[in-house]
Amino acid sequence: MPRNASTRKILPEMPSSEAEVAAAGLDRLRSFRVRPPRETGIGRLVAGIQREARRHQSGAGSFVEAWEQVIPEDLRRGSRVRGIRGGVAKVEIPDAAARYELDGLLRSGALADLRLSFGKPLRRVQLEIVGRD
Repeated sequence: MPRNASTRKILPEMPSSEAEVAAAGLDRLRSFRVRPPRETGIGRLVAGIQREARRHQSGAGSFVEAWEQVIPEDLRRGSRVRGIRGGVAKVEIPDAAARYELDGLLRSGALADLRLSFGKPLRRVQLEIVGRD
């Protein structure tokens, strides 16, 4: 087999003029700059929203269940769990008297019971007076 015949099978045909060499180099560079086609569907967005909602629901939902188990009905009546983030649960309460009662209850061991019942990291419960009409 002649030497040229085997070389041609392995290597692609080389351009002969300088313009062809430059064009081949540009084509090679263009292949690196190709952007992937944009996704026009909303499937990825919907999946992200569902994932975020599940994450928030599992955290806040299980804390609400723990709150209802541990805190007595008379103190829980005017309160509303706003959410939990970074181990801090935010609870709205109607007045200062309810805050005083809940704060005393949490300090006397209800916070430890909430931590056990909640099952996820809980640093503290932030009580916020909202003064409902």
